[in-house]
Amino acid sequence: MVYLIRIAAGCKRDGGGRASMGSEPDMLRLAERAGCRSLEMEALWSLITIIGPILLAVALIWAVIANRNRSPAQRERTERGTAELYDRIDREEKDRS
Repeated sequence: MVYLIRIAAGCKRDGGGRASMGSEPDMLRLAERAGCRSLEMEALWSLITIIGPILLAVALIWAVIANRNRSPAQRERTERGTAELYDRIDREEKDRS
């Protein structure tokens, strides 16, 4: 991976196949300053940008389907709990004033 970062930073290889310019920390800093990324990092970001939205869509679809199948009793319980929570918050705010 360090070799890929060095290539991205513009280093030339010597005869042994190693980057000949600077130490490893220097090259990492140079690559960061130049805005260069390694091929591995670009591949990782490609996967994240493809898989991330797919996972988000699956989660949203699951949530919609799971909430559609609620019974009227479950919906009433949710509404009652929400109303109680709002009432409690209002009482606490009045007590502080």
